[in-house]
Amino acid sequence: MKYLLSILFLISYNCAYTQSEFYQNIMIQFDKSDIEDLNDQLFINLIAQDEFHQWKSTNLSGKKKIRWKDFNVKVTGGIFNKQCSCVILSMSTLLNHPKNQLYIEVSSKKNPKIYTYKLIHIPKPIYFYTVFKTNILAPDNPIPIHMVIDYDNGMTYTTNDTIRRIRWSDFRVESPFWDKIKHHILMPRDSFDIINHVFVKTIHLPTKQSYTLQIPIRYNATYTLDFSGINGRDGQEPPEASAGEKRESKGINGYTGQEGENGYDAEDVTIFVESVPRLQDTLLHIQVFSKGKADFVNINVQQGLLKFTAKGGKGGMGGRGGKGEDGLEKTDSTRAGYGGDGGIGGRGGNGGKGAKVMIFTDSLAAFYVEKNIQIENIGGDGGIGGIGGKKGRGGSLFMDGYEGEKGKNGNKGEDGGPPIIQILSIEQMLEKRKLIYKKE
Repeated sequence: MKYLLSILFLISYNCAYTQSEFYQNIMIQFDKSDIEDLNDQLFINLIAQDEFHQWKSTNLSGKKKIRWKDFNVKVTGGIFNKQCSCVILSMSTLLNHPKNQLYIEVSSKKNPKIYTYKLIHIPKPIYFYTVFKTNILAPDNPIPIHMVIDYDNGMTYTTNDTIRRIRWSDFRVESPFWDKIKHHILMPRDSFDIINHVFVKTIHLPTKQSYTLQIPIRYNATYTLDFSGINGRDGQEPPEASAGEKRESKGINGYTGQEGENGYDAEDVTIFVESVPRLQDTLLHIQVFSKGKADFVNINVQQGLLKFTAKGGKGGMGGRGGKGEDGLEKTDSTRAGYGGDGGIGGRGGNGGKGAKVMIFTDSLAAFYVEKNIQIENIGGDGGIGGIGGKKGRGGSLFMDGYEGEKGKNGNKGEDGGPPIIQILSIEQMLEKRKLIYKKE
């Protein structure tokens, strides 16, 4: 009898299981209504109606869940992944498809005549180009680059879109100045030569299209060169006052703080300014020489600017005054002593002298020297006087010493004076430059 019951249970279970695999209707749902680009993927929800008119889904659980293994899935233009219930687009297949369409067909394994399909048009890139997004086009200044793609659905997307429609990984950029992390062009300011244009070649890897962007270099930036003297070091605070073992009841006064070091003078500077006419504008080629130091910039006379600083170094701050010694407390053998006064703060160091500036220029560049070169060669500020030292504690109430006085500030350094400008011929400029090179 038990054997017969087991057989009947198995038959009823298999019948129920077989019936659950028989579906009458099938529908496909996607997680989005349109495809954004060829790198996208679609998450699929399959809905099916069994013979008892019960709707089930791959997104549900328990008795209402259906399994992908009960269905045949055919995809053209992508790859179906059962694990994520999604279709990953195949870029190479879609680009070669004449209509750029994704085809998905799902049928029941139990009854292949029960099936459904979806045909989706995928936006196809038809043209791309590169643009730069800045008005400052000069060495040492980043030039942001953006890719732009026109699609066959009339839409245009860029790498600058917040929705990230275009991926940088789909492009290869060919330029010696390209920064692939920050996505910009950055020309170093280390070339004596004038560069009129920078060419940036970009390849769209999926379509193999290429585009060459020509960036005009306008030298319209503001540069800062600093040839100032070195600041003086700050003075040190002296050790706490102490009279040793043979001291009196009154504490001795704190020691005066160390004086701040004087600022260093800025070295005298020689500047050569030469005009470089171009078809669209005029540049100034500026070379700066000082003892043990040299630099150069190229700027546009219309928008470029050089801010040159050769100030004297700032004087160091005076050291803090030392702490006054504490007075002795009253005992059987000693009387209470007054606390020592705090030491005077150290004097601040004097500022260094500003540099004397000599400018050699050609006749054309002379018109722009005062407009395009700002020179600051004043003397350095004097150092601030040190803070007074702390008072010593008295041996009894109202017997504390006095706080130390603040030290005097240092004097401001001597200004370098207005620059001396001398107009020379090309030959004279070369001779002057040779003399500078020999000295350096």
